[in-house]
Amino acid sequence: MHKYPFLHCLTLAACLSAPCLAAPDDTPITKLPVREITVFKDGHTFLMREGTVPTDSAGNVTLDELPNPVLGTFWPYSRDTHAKLTAVVAGNQAVKTARTATSIREMLDANPDASVEITDTNKATFDAVVIGVPSARRPATKIMTPNDDSENIAAPQEQPPPVVLLKLPTGATMALPLDQIQKVVFKGDFHPDVSSDDEQRRMTMRLNWPGGREDTAQVGMVYLEKGIRWQPSYKIDLDGKGHAHVQLEATLVNDTIDLNDVTTNLVIGVPTFSMAGNFDPISLQETIVRVAAAMAPPPVPMASFSNSVSFQQQYASNDEPEQAPPAPAVAGAGANEDLFVFKVAHITLKKGERMVVPISSYDLPYTDVYTLDLPASPPLEVRQYLNSYSGYSSAPKMVDASPFMHKIRLVNRNSAPLTTAPALVLRNGQIIAQGLMSYAAIGATTDLPLTKAVNVKVYKNSRETKRTPSAAKWAGATYSRVDISSMVTVKNYEDQEINLEVTRQVLGMLDAASAPGKFSQLSTLDNEDTPAIGASQWWNHFNGVGKVSWKVKMTPKQSLDLKYGWHYFVR
Repeated sequence: MHKYPFLHCLTLAACLSAPCLAAPDDTPITKLPVREITVFKDGHTFLMREGTVPTDSAGNVTLDELPNPVLGTFWPYSRDTHAKLTAVVAGNQAVKTARTATSIREMLDANPDASVEITDTNKATFDAVVIGVPSARRPATKIMTPNDDSENIAAPQEQPPPVVLLKLPTGATMALPLDQIQKVVFKGDFHPDVSSDDEQRRMTMRLNWPGGREDTAQVGMVYLEKGIRWQPSYKIDLDGKGHAHVQLEATLVNDTIDLNDVTTNLVIGVPTFSMAGNFDPISLQETIVRVAAAMAPPPVPMASFSNSVSFQQQYASNDEPEQAPPAPAVAGAGANEDLFVFKVAHITLKKGERMVVPISSYDLPYTDVYTLDLPASPPLEVRQYLNSYSGYSSAPKMVDASPFMHKIRLVNRNSAPLTTAPALVLRNGQIIAQGLMSYAAIGATTDLPLTKAVNVKVYKNSRETKRTPSAAKWAGATYSRVDISSMVTVKNYEDQEINLEVTRQVLGMLDAASAPGKFSQLSTLDNEDTPAIGASQWWNHFNGVGKVSWKVKMTPKQSLDLKYGWHYFVR
C-alpha cells in the first residue's frame, strides 16, 4: 500500500476524457424560447421569441446569446404589466467559468496549498507544497480589419516560459519551469476543476419596475434573421384521364436556433428585404463582417444546392429516452397581402437538423399539350446587319431530335397558389418525369414540361416567291421587297389524339396564315428572343417581328401542313 493513503496519481489521458463544467453565476442567465417563426424560401426567417424568465437583483433580464437580425428588424418588448422595457444592451461581459484541468499547469493552478511529489526531467523526486502558477498579463489580441496596415502592426512578443512556485520542506520557495516537470503526484484531496476569466457576448434587457421588482418578467423580441429556409416539392400523379392528384411537402432546413414545439408559417411569395445582408448593430457583428469580407472566398451559387435532397432526422439521448415531440400538423392556410402562408403547428427541430413535412393534398384537372416554339431565323440578306449571329441554314430540313415538348397544363382550382418548386410526375404510380413547377395564382394555369415528344415530328420549308427591286424609298436609299412562302409540316405518330400548339416567329411582316392560325406583329424592342439588327433605323421603319400561332387537335397518324406567308424589305 502506498504510504500516502489519500494519494491520487492522475494521468493526463484521464483528464482529457472528462467533460467541461460551467461555473455558477450570480446573474440569472436564460434563453428566450422561440414561439413562432415565419419562413421564406430565400432563407430569411421572422422569429418571435417570448417567455417568462428570471430577473437579477436590479430587476433586469440577461440573455446568454445574441441574435443576428437584419438591420432595422430587431424589436424587443416587455409583455409584463408591472415592468417597462427601458433599454436593451449588448456587449461582452466578464464571466468566470470552470472546466476540468487538462494539463499539469492547470492542475497545479487548481490546487494551491496542495502537498505534491514532483519528478523532474532529470528523474529527481522531491516533496513540495504548491503556492501557485503566476500568470503574466498578456496584451489584448487585435482583430485585423481590411483598413489595417500589416507593416505597422508590431509582431507579438515572445512570452517567458511559465513557472510554478513551490514551498520546499526547508522553507525555501522554488520557481520551477513547468517544462521541467515530468510527473506530479497529489497527496490528499485533489480539485479537478480550474476557473478562468472569459468574455461572453450577452444581452441585458433593462426593466423599470414602478411597483417593485419581481423575480420573473415576461419579455420577448421579434426580428428577421437568415438561417432557416424551406424548400417546397410537389408529387403529381396523373390518371391519364385528365385528373391529377397533387401533394405538396416542405423540407425545413434549420441552421440557426433550436425549435421546440414552434408554430411555423411557410410563405409563398417574393418579399422585399431592403437591408438583407446587413447586420443590426445589436448583434455585435461589425468587426466580424469586415474581416470575413476581406478573407471570404468567391461565393458558390446557392441555386446549385437549392434542390438538394434533405432527410428528416431523429436524435435521442443515449442516457435516457426522450418523450416524443408532438407531430407537426398543418393548422391552416391563407393570404397576407401578396404572400400566401401555410401554418404548421408543433415543429420541433434542432439546429443542424432537417425535416420533411406534408403540407397539403388535392386534385386538379390537367390537359396534355404538345408545344413547339420556332424562333425567328434571319434571311440571307440580313445577316450582315446582325449584331450577333449563331448560324442558320435556309435549306428545308427535318428536325431529327423532335423539338416538340410534351407538357401537362394544370388548372389551379385549389385554394392556394402553386409555387415554383421541383415536381415529381407519375402516371398511375409509375414515375415518368421530374419537372419544375412554375407559379400559378388561384384560378390560373401553368405548364409543367415532361419530356420531348419523340413521336411528333416536324418539317420546315421556306421558299422565295417574289422579289421586287426598288419597292420602297426612305432617307435617300432604295429597298427591295422579298416575299417568302413557308410551311411547317407536323406528323403525329402517337396512337391517340393530341393537343398541338405551334408558335413561329419571323423577321419581317406576316401577310397570311392557314386556319386556324393567328398572327400579329411584335416590336423588335420588346422581343428579347430575336436577333438584334445593327441598322435598326431602316429595319424598324419597314420591318418588324411577326408571330403566328396555331392551336389544333391532331388525330392519330395525321399529317398537318401549317402555312404562312411573309415579306421583308432589304437594301
